[in-house]
Amino acid sequence: MTRDESFDNLRPLHSLYYIVTLKNISRSWCALQCSMHQYLCRAILYNEDLFSCYLLNCYQNERLVDRGRIDGGWEFWIQNDACPTGWVPFQYHCYFLNKTTVPWSQAKVQCEYHGAYLLEIDSGEENTWAMETFLPLWNAADCSNWWDCCECWIGATDIEIEGMFTWTSHVNISFSNWYARQPDNLNMAHCVRICRNGFWDDTSCHRNNTFICEMVYF
Repeated sequence: MTRDESFDNLRPLHSLYYIVTLKNISRSWCALQCSMHQYLCRAILYNEDLFSCYLLNCYQNERLVDRGRIDGGWEFWIQNDACPTGWVPFQYHCYFLNKTTVPWSQAKVQCEYHGAYLLEIDSGEENTWAMETFLPLWNAADCSNWWDCCECWIGATDIEIEGMFTWTSHVNISFSNWYARQPDNLNMAHCVRICRNGFWDDTSCHRNNTFICEMVYF
């Protein structure tokens, strides 16, 4: 594991990023526990004074912490081999935000080129993490028309059967987070984008948006 001192003394704000809390253990034992959860644990926070350890399912980032709230004594360590370079881990998967703006079909192809697929969101926890990790902050001035702040493709589509949204893997959607009165199929809206506040909107697949790729961590 490698220490990232830029996130020392900071803890994630949401409980969903914690796997387990361990007491009365050494740093090396804390790291060992993380390695034993290798497909879920991505980082640890360790406090040598308290002999306490948090196993985390993701790396820290500026959206997940509050730098105005300092908890002294905590060291942040990350798994070195969690994902390919440039990809970000969460639970069992790795993710990459491509800031190139392209139509949905091109985004799908580009993800597949890297052995990945367009983001498939299976839970509220994953939805919240993706929003906080990759998307710009919601700003009332920029987002007075909420659809102007829906700018990132995910893998949901009803191209094959109108009104039946599936992921690109052809698996039916089990979790969704639609905006009110969405999906509406306005102007042949068959592809889905995630908004800055985490809600979803269906829109024309020909629009140009950024996109998030996802792959299983091996």
